[in-house]
Amino acid sequence: MATDAVSAGAGYRPAGVVRVGDRTRGVAILLALCFGWMGAHRFYLGKARSGVFYLLFCWTYIPLILSVLTVLRWLGTSSEEFDRLYNLETIRLPAP
Repeated sequence: MATDAVSAGAGYRPAGVVRVGDRTRGVAILLALCFGWMGAHRFYLGKARSGVFYLLFCWTYIPLILSVLTVLRWLGTSSEEFDRLYNLETIRLPAP
């Protein structure tokens, strides 16, 4: 029988899912708004490869436009969804 917390989904993570970061949506949005043209939010989220591309093209308006679109997308997501995307990672469990 499932407990109330598990059935409600509060804090429940399936087996093999671990927390890899403590990144918050507010800090990511703030970085994207202030320094999004050079990819600071991408580095904060652990996406260094795309952060480098932002730096390479920071002289164009492309990273600025992408960061504004990213902020708009993040404003429409919940904190749980943001956490799932950027703070949780699936790992392989050893065979029993």
